[in-house]
Amino acid sequence: MNTILSKEKLQHLNSITHEGKVAVLATDVDTHLFKGLNFT
Repeated sequence: MNTILSKEKLQHLNSITHEGKVAVLATDVDTHLFKGLNFT
């Protein structure tokens, strides 16, 4: 199941890239953790 984090609830967003890979971590105001990986 995909969850979409709305910008109204976004509290923290961080990303890092390494060798063509992107990792994204985010938290919302309810302290839920969202994560994503992109291998390009």
